[in-house]
Amino acid sequence: MIAFMSHAPEASSAAETQGTNRINRFVAIMTVAMAAALASFELGLRSSTTTYLTRQLEVTDAQAILQDVQLSRSLRRATERILSSLPNAASPAVQAAIAAERAEEDGFQDGAQKDGMRRMLDEMEKARLIRDRAAHRAHGLEATVGGLQLAIVLVSAATLSQRRLLVVVGTALAAISALYGVLIWAGIA
Repeated sequence: MIAFMSHAPEASSAAETQGTNRINRFVAIMTVAMAAALASFELGLRSSTTTYLTRQLEVTDAQAILQDVQLSRSLRRATERILSSLPNAASPAVQAAIAAERAEEDGFQDGAQKDGMRRMLDEMEKARLIRDRAAHRAHGLEATVGGLQLAIVLVSAATLSQRRLLVVVGTALAAISALYGVLIWAGIA
């Protein structure tokens, strides 16, 4: 019986070490999995940010062109009014200039230019929708990345402090963050 008692602390210590090794192995595997998920979501975040910036440039360019057209139309109308108010507005040269301005103005409202403007507005609206979705996705992925980073810190701190609660909280946070990231990427959330 004395021999059994003398081995009991060693057996207890060996079982404790084996349990600690299992937890440390689990923590290491979770940390690797979280780091892989973090890298994947960071790539998605960069992709969404690039899409947002690209579409924002498209929208801005289209808005600049539309403003240029509106300014041109306003200038033509103003020129037409000024020419009409001249003392010699009845002269054939002034009437020809007024007719040219009206023809240009009518060109903005009819035919190919009007169709082009309509197409540009449609494309701008599509780019706006894609831009807005990409911005939402980027914001969601930023939250996912932050959650995964925090989870990695918690699980790493659990290794140092030997606190199982930190492992549980870190793993739960990682799972929630990853699920949220998948839902964001799929466009569900």
